[in-house]
Amino acid sequence: MINSTEITDDLSIPMPITQESLQIAEAFAQQQPHPQQYEQVYLNTLAVCAVNNYLRILDIPTNLNAGDSWNPAMRLFFDVADLDVTGIGRLECRPLRSPDSLTDTPVCMIPPEVHEDRIGYVIVHIDTQNQQAKLLGFTDSVDSEELPLSQLRSLKDLLTHLQHLQEAQTVPEPIQLSQWLDNVFAVGWEKLEALLELPQDPAFSFRTHSEPSTNGVKCGKRMEFQKDSDSVALCIGLKPTHSPQMGISVEVYPTGCQVYLPQELQVILLDEDGKAVIQTETRTTEHIRWRFKADPGDQFSIKLALGDVNMTEAFVV
Repeated sequence: MINSTEITDDLSIPMPITQESLQIAEAFAQQQPHPQQYEQVYLNTLAVCAVNNYLRILDIPTNLNAGDSWNPAMRLFFDVADLDVTGIGRLECRPLRSPDSLTDTPVCMIPPEVHEDRIGYVIVHIDTQNQQAKLLGFTDSVDSEELPLSQLRSLKDLLTHLQHLQEAQTVPEPIQLSQWLDNVFAVGWEKLEALLELPQDPAFSFRTHSEPSTNGVKCGKRMEFQKDSDSVALCIGLKPTHSPQMGISVEVYPTGCQVYLPQELQVILLDEDGKAVIQTETRTTEHIRWRFKADPGDQFSIKLALGDVNMTEAFVV
């Protein structure tokens, strides 16, 4: 939990660039085919590592491997420097390299591909000669490719911003999946055939009678984003096995007349500690399906994120 009482004005200190960060940046940069991309990836990686180390010092959990900046294919085609803040969203960590002074570079360039799906932008001045990275400040949104440094807010404001986002995305009380086997359903969840027309999956027979089920049950909920065309159906299946474990299915489908799921929809499976276990981002995707087994009492959450809208549903087996 981010504690606002621990936020002080003197937190904007230079962060040392560690040897580990330098090694990672060099390894990522060496994978690039052109010198310009080499420097871009090198600086992006150092900026991400600096912000990651800064947040870790403050006990704010991050998932360094979950961002596009840690994906070789994304680094090859896009100018990305994102850091996943666990359970909150992705911060863009933009590097600024000035050979003389910061006054020589009054703006930081923000590439168009990172103007969306970010909870904020941290600007990091990279001084490779002295192996220091100074976090200059942040902004919660951008509307152009040039961000004047004069518009940056303090790191105190960054931590307050993260705290507010964390509070807004608090996981709700978990839904008791075992109750579904007794025809007791949570508000907003309904039989799948009532939500959308899908071929029946033989592994999960639908409930069509009032007797307790031994075959399993699958229910869905319509998840509404900002536009009706971006709504999706989140479907959860529960099937008893010969052991105490339950078979769990997680599926996401487009609704209405849509053939594909919304582009860049993120679907994330979180464990009971809020750590991402599985994460998928849609491109031209018709549906998503995961299957796993869980013991009675196990908890998990499904987070759906599209743009700046996040929704989370929590479950207990």
